[in-house]
Amino acid sequence: MVRVLLISSASVGPLFISALLKKEGHIVRRLYQGYKEYLGEPSAPFLPPLTEEELREFRPDVIGFSADTSCFDRAVEMASEIKTILPSVYIVFGGPHPTVCPDEAIGKASIDAICVGEGEYAMLELCNEIQVQKAPITVKNLWVQHNGEIYKNPQRPYLQDLDSIPMDREDIWYTGIYTGRGCVGRCTFCNVPTIRKCGPGGKYFRKRSFESVLDEVQAVYESILKRSSPALIVYKLLGRKKWVEPLRSKDGTFLGDRKWFLEFAKRLRKRFPMSIVDKLLAPIVYKLLGRKKWVEPLRFKDDTFLGDRKWFLEFAKRLRKRFPNLTYLCQATANEIDEEVADWLKKSGCVQVLLGLETGSAKLRNDLLRKNVTDKQISTACRLLREQGIQILGSWMYGLPGETFPDMLRTFIMSVKEGDSSNLSFLTPLPGTELFDMAVAEGIIDANYHHGGVYRSVVLHKGEARLQVLMVSLIHALKDVRIPYDYRYIRRLGSRSDWRGKTIGEIIAEEMESAINSTHDNDGGIDGNQS
Repeated sequence: MVRVLLISSASVGPLFISALLKKEGHIVRRLYQGYKEYLGEPSAPFLPPLTEEELREFRPDVIGFSADTSCFDRAVEMASEIKTILPSVYIVFGGPHPTVCPDEAIGKASIDAICVGEGEYAMLELCNEIQVQKAPITVKNLWVQHNGEIYKNPQRPYLQDLDSIPMDREDIWYTGIYTGRGCVGRCTFCNVPTIRKCGPGGKYFRKRSFESVLDEVQAVYESILKRSSPALIVYKLLGRKKWVEPLRSKDGTFLGDRKWFLEFAKRLRKRFPMSIVDKLLAPIVYKLLGRKKWVEPLRFKDDTFLGDRKWFLEFAKRLRKRFPNLTYLCQATANEIDEEVADWLKKSGCVQVLLGLETGSAKLRNDLLRKNVTDKQISTACRLLREQGIQILGSWMYGLPGETFPDMLRTFIMSVKEGDSSNLSFLTPLPGTELFDMAVAEGIIDANYHHGGVYRSVVLHKGEARLQVLMVSLIHALKDVRIPYDYRYIRRLGSRSDWRGKTIGEIIAEEMESAINSTHDNDGGIDGNQS
């Protein structure tokens, strides 16, 4: 057996690898979020960064890093530091960045191999080769550095039987579920089209069986019960703020003796793992969950949960039958939502849909970003979701190449009209995307600009245009702030209109629309060229 340690910036992809490796007899520790420091934003379900003490104690044979572009350079630095402690450890990198930039990734001295594409069986074969002290130079999906040579192996076909590899949920509280793999979109700001184009061919967008997903929902149910205080669950269900009074340590500094506290905490947990109230309530929590409501919504994490309409409609019926009180969140695009889909989203427990709306300019949305979604489809989808009482979380981007100030205003106005809760971002041209290649070709960015981190405020706009992006996006972020009714100094100057009780978004959108319509009457559009 091989000892494997997995490190990721909170991506759950390695959890599928972990499940397969454990099934085949290997020892796996996962999922650390870095080495000595976090690779990305901390994520509660996963382990904190690996310490040097833990590294020396476990002494892994193989370490797998999952890295996207934003954390790739830092992950390489971590790998180099690990190599100074364990020179013989075999380090393999996978994830989005090595897949779309394999030549760059395999050139790093601290990386022994990279995985291009899906990693479950590539990692299994790698571990099997390491176990018998062979170099994995012929393993499909791997590019391998060995004795001064680089071996670039072809990719194996996409895994079609997704039910065969479940997520390893041991020792984590994670309410995210993937019902499939791949995406049907061709968005130019995403690297999925490149991954699909450079892949092995075959069916890229795949779904799991209904029963496999439903069984995982049951596993999440049980995980919540296992890892939660039943009292906590009950008071959430009942809407209470607290159940019983907590004990109070009255010491002036309870943590004054660090060594004492750490030992005491372990003994306290061992002797009192569950309160008396918890023990009394545990037998009835299942019934409460089944009859009332889910403690917190599940999250279906697919890039497009509704990508297969026929699959969704059948799944929604089965989900409702087996878990009638479950609630969940999902992601979709507006052109996937019609009256029947919206109805079954509601019936099956959906409480929020993240819609990739991107921009209020139809020209930018479809000609530049290739979303293939019309203004009418957005309006219809949002109306249908509102009618069902489903919250809309709109995903919007500012700072698009060629985006004008009027385009930004259209984005803001559309968001206000559709009544979404907004998730805002600045466009980040990632390697492996068409927008990245375009920006490099036009000299907007350097091909190596992503080194040192890609998530900056505004990349593609300079000077006054950059200030416009920042200004409109900031107003957008504050659009739901409401003016108090009792604030008497906020009436619009020169008008009888009263702004009290309105949101900032409503006020500004009204003024913007008025200005746009006025200019349109004079010269055919606010910028003379409607999009």
